Amino acid sequence: VTDDCLRAWGAAPPCLVRLRWLPSLGFAAHLKSTRMSADSFPAGLNREAVAAVDYLVELSAQSGDEAVFNALLAIGELLGCSGRAESDVRREVALCLAAGRGDSATVEELLRSGIEVNCAPSFGGMTPLMLAARFGHVGLAELLLQQPGIALNATTIGGQTAVSLCRDQETGAFLAHAIACRSEDGGRYALLQAACLGHGSVLRALLEAQVDPNHRDDKGRSALFIAAARRHLEACETLLAHGADPAAGCGTADIWTVADDKLRTVLQLYCPGS
Repeated sequence: VTDDCLRAWGAAPPCLVRLRWLPSLGFAAHLKSTRMSADSFPAGLNREAVAAVDYLVELSAQSGDEAVFNALLAIGELLGCSGRAESDVRREVALCLAAGRGDSATVEELLRSGIEVNCAPSFGGMTPLMLAARFGHVGLAELLLQQPGIALNATTIGGQTAVSLCRDQETGAFLAHAIACRSEDGGRYALLQAACLGHGSVLRALLEAQVDPNHRDDKGRSALFIAAARRHLEACETLLAHGADPAAGCGTADIWTVADDKLRTVLQLYCPGS
């Protein structure tokens, strides 16, 4: 596929360069597994992939959804298309792009037509809720949150969540409160994942929404222990500042066994004499 073809579809010549960062991902594989352990969380983030999605939403606004769909076809980035009708995949792409643009009317129309609210046909595994969050469309995010079966704990293949994708504090705080109030686990999964990946801003939003700072994963490891083991100092400080118990480690192992020198200095402020 040449740049001339992409230009004919409305995509700028740098399109391939920008979109090469979109990782392949099996359909719906971004949904959380049944077990909850820090070992199952993705290893890190892919900022280039997020930037590529930003570009696609911009392209949609400027040149229409068809330009985006053709660009995704060109680089083989339509997920889970095997054995599925192209019309269904197109409508899923349209739903995601409408969410990114903040087009509530189109989102409502597509949802009424039966499109899965948690669909992720491309975009590195981003769902419509993630795209609405990314671009700060709070009203649209609320509309999506009201849909039956909305996946509050969905993640992209790079470990991003609806909260971590937010670019403004207002949207992040809104979603964190929604997770705390509406998720079946009271924000446990979101907190543990943020601790594991070192998402300090996400942790703050969740903790300010009254999520319990001492949640543990299925192996008994506290959020603080997980953050400490991965050397996420900011995450540790955030958890401690919001009431995380320094003594809550992992079974018989306490946090001091995994703390580096910087974290030990911080811990001494919260548990003097230790």
